[in-house]
Amino acid sequence: MAAANMALSRAIEYGQRHLSLNVRRGLVLLFLLVQAASIGAYLSFDRARIEGDTVRILRNTALLRAEQFDARFQAMRYQLRVVGDAVLLNQNVPLANTEPFLAQELTRGWLDALLITNAEGDIIARSGDFPIDEALDGTTLSLDSFRDSPVSRDLRQPGVNEGLFFWRGNGSRSDSRGFLTYRAVYDAEGRYLGGVIGYLANATLERQYLQIGIRGFDLGAGGVVTVVDRDSGHVLARMGGYAPLPGHADASIASQMVLAGDTALRAHRFVSLIDGARRHGVFLNINQGKWVLVVAASDKAFLHGWRLRTWLGAGAFLAMAILQWMLLHYANDKFLQREHLSRQALHDPLTDLANRRRFDEWARVARSQALRHGQALCVMSFDLDFFKRVNDTYGHDGGDAVLRHVAHLLRSSLREGDIAARFGGEEFVAALAHTSLEGAMETAERIRASIAAEPVKFKGQTIAITTSVGVAQITSDELAANDGMDAALARADQALYQSKKNGRNRVSVASAGTAFRNR
Repeated sequence: MAAANMALSRAIEYGQRHLSLNVRRGLVLLFLLVQAASIGAYLSFDRARIEGDTVRILRNTALLRAEQFDARFQAMRYQLRVVGDAVLLNQNVPLANTEPFLAQELTRGWLDALLITNAEGDIIARSGDFPIDEALDGTTLSLDSFRDSPVSRDLRQPGVNEGLFFWRGNGSRSDSRGFLTYRAVYDAEGRYLGGVIGYLANATLERQYLQIGIRGFDLGAGGVVTVVDRDSGHVLARMGGYAPLPGHADASIASQMVLAGDTALRAHRFVSLIDGARRHGVFLNINQGKWVLVVAASDKAFLHGWRLRTWLGAGAFLAMAILQWMLLHYANDKFLQREHLSRQALHDPLTDLANRRRFDEWARVARSQALRHGQALCVMSFDLDFFKRVNDTYGHDGGDAVLRHVAHLLRSSLREGDIAARFGGEEFVAALAHTSLEGAMETAERIRASIAAEPVKFKGQTIAITTSVGVAQITSDELAANDGMDAALARADQALYQSKKNGRNRVSVASAGTAFRNR
């Protein structure tokens, strides 16, 4: 772990030193894009997984519901046969006891109402778990009118043994809509004896749907099981879901019946024409293709957790991105501060030239290289002429302006591998790597001439300045000695004093074992 942290620190340090802030910003943005793509890919995979699981649940639920409907209708038909045989065929139940018998049969829970008609179509007995006249329209079901009603005539048609259809009553009760199932009763000679009608209210299906949901077959908030008439598109029964939109409770959804054309139980995405919810649903044909069973789950419900994770992930990513961006600039500011402090420790704050400490560090490396490669190394010592007079005349601000001007001329006159330093006051030094004494003399003369030729502009005034220079070449013995640079600088200072003695504004050269000479 320590090695990894050290490697990371070195990598960051390398990037801060060798890469610009804009490049590092680009790298952070690239990293954030990779992170965003990774998070997006994970969320896409997670959504596909959730949708796949939901589709499997919808398929299984659709098959289960279809089997439940089929089992219930089979049970309803069986109960009609039992009642018809007992009352009309075998007459095991006297007419006077018919309605108590029907009430007893209703306790099985398969039907909500039972009605018996004779051969002429008159209702001779009926019983229900609710007021039948209110729910199923008492006028239609009355003895004097039911015989001539379209329903009664259809049921007495020759060859009609049984039927299943939807009843839409005129009452306002919740029981006024539901499923009617009919069974004709014939004797051994084939004579029509009458029929038995059973009624199952939508309200009963809804209650049973809720009970099944409580047991663990819940499709979630907005989940819906719907039975739709294929031809008209009208909803026969609707269990679950959200409240219908205003004016859409009886809306036809015939346009969506095309989704029920396959037998592979494919899941479809659609927007409900009843409540406007976006759903995934499975459409399954039932009742010999006359009706369609729709089992659907609301996107809002089954994607709720995914959307919550998406928002949390987006928030976390945004916070992380802001934090990384801030850390980049914080690290950059700290690096600049360290560099500034480091530069302050190694450079003169007024002129931005190297100080004595930085000069000594450079000198150790330069001496070692010069000794190893047999190269010449020269030093120069500068002192501004009559600098105290400048301070007295123009103040310390004027003196500082002169020092900065001289430092600028020094930097611009030296090569990249050379060094210029301020040792204090008006004293400057310079060192030239792999440079002969003649070359150092030419450089010193060029610097002296440029200082003399370029006066300093200060607050509308012109300050003329000159400098005296001493030049010395480091001997091979001095290159090998730890204090060799100090010895060479001492000889350069002696040459500088010779320049001062000879009238200033000149260059003097000191060679080991030789006399001083002026240039």
